[in-house]
Amino acid sequence: MRVKCVVRWLATVAMVTAFAVLGAVVLIEWMAGCGETYIDSKGVRHAYECVFIR
Repeated sequence: MRVKCVVRWLATVAMVTAFAVLGAVVLIEWMAGCGETYIDSKGVRHAYECVFIR
């Protein structure tokens, strides 16, 4: 019974950590402007750089 409780707790910690890391990556990429584009004064479209995603 005790082992089952520890395994459930470890699984919960792993899931919370995974979602927190995923959320942090999404937030950092959004703040960096990943996927957004801008047009310079010459009319050329450029994409903003992403932090983690290539």
